[in-house]
Amino acid sequence: MIRIQQRGISTSDNMKFLYTFSLMFLSLFFSSSVHSQNYSAYVKKADSCYESKSFLTSARYYQSAIESISENYVNPNIYCSCSISFSKAGKKNDAMRYLKKCIQRAGTSASELEESEDWDAIKKSKDWKTIMNLAGDQEKMRDTALIKKLKDIGKKDQFFRSKIDSISRNRVGDAALRKSYFRQQAALDSINLLSVIAILNAEGYPDRTKAFKYAINLFFVVQHSDISTMETYYPLFEKAAENGDLDWKALALMTDRIRKKKGLKQIYGTQTVKGSDGKWVLYDVENVESLNERRLKIGLEPINEYLKLINL
Repeated sequence: MIRIQQRGISTSDNMKFLYTFSLMFLSLFFSSSVHSQNYSAYVKKADSCYESKSFLTSARYYQSAIESISENYVNPNIYCSCSISFSKAGKKNDAMRYLKKCIQRAGTSASELEESEDWDAIKKSKDWKTIMNLAGDQEKMRDTALIKKLKDIGKKDQFFRSKIDSISRNRVGDAALRKSYFRQQAALDSINLLSVIAILNAEGYPDRTKAFKYAINLFFVVQHSDISTMETYYPLFEKAAENGDLDWKALALMTDRIRKKKGLKQIYGTQTVKGSDGKWVLYDVENVESLNERRLKIGLEPINEYLKLINL
């Protein structure tokens, strides 16, 4: 048998080299495939798998979404969804692990856990009592009076907007009525903003343990106000996002809105404008070549997917 020599490497050494090279190639290939995915894509796949009752696959996709970006950029509710999928898939340890994050990040309470059927598969676990104690401690930190105010603020912020959206969505309704709704919402916004400013000035942006999911209503009201008010309270919202109490995607929206109002190019590609032909187009973007990199970092979908979503 002829022994093959290649640059001093014997057949057996050559096979080892080829095997090692193959592993490196496969590792790079799969690494590239994984990193080419994005947080938003993983979440969509997870949601789809959950709807089709493929719970373990759903859980793995949620897990991939969580691991694909920095923890501060993860929507806290994704931890809850991941836990639920693992629970329904019969993976108790994983379900418990993400449920703890769900309680700590999303502020889920003991009463909400007990009432929900989503975690029935793990409620008989020996660790359930520990989970309930953790959730109970979170619930004790809630400011019920503040939450009541925040709920009322949210209702006022959307009262006429929901009616306007209904007219626009269904393309049915009196144009004069639509204008009337805009005027009435503007008047309500002025009153609502006073309540919001009072809260923000007194205690800043409330964290999730104190205000649960309702603090976002403060952001919405300021987002709908004038540029001076947005700029004044932007640092509070930025700090809230850094602390994990406000979704970074919301902050991106305000960032771009402020820049657009000041005639500056936007950063995250969330704003549109009417072109000279009357059609809506994406407003000018700063360093457009790195736009997707910035969007993916905070959990936004690639810009081409976003444009399809808003029919541009």
